[in-house]
Amino acid sequence: MRLHDLRHLAATLMLTTGVPLALVSKVLRHPTSGITVDLYGHLTAEAALAAVDSLGPSWTPPPRRSLQPSVPRALRPHCDRKP
Repeated sequence: MRLHDLRHLAATLMLTTGVPLALVSKVLRHPTSGITVDLYGHLTAEAALAAVDSLGPSWTPPPRRSLQPSVPRALRPHCDRKP
């Protein structure tokens, strides 16, 4: 195993456990976060999907609305009108 392999492993572990990309970039001493994204961006996409998927059980959909269109009172039949 080469030293570079350990560096890649460290970056992978940091990103997959949720360490912010900017911090990983600083630890790896990349001059810009763009380099980190170019090299390890595929890992952050997987982490982002996992984060979104983890929200699924806590999300509840809003109550359903009636699908019947509302008819203005002036257009309703006379029997529905109240004096």
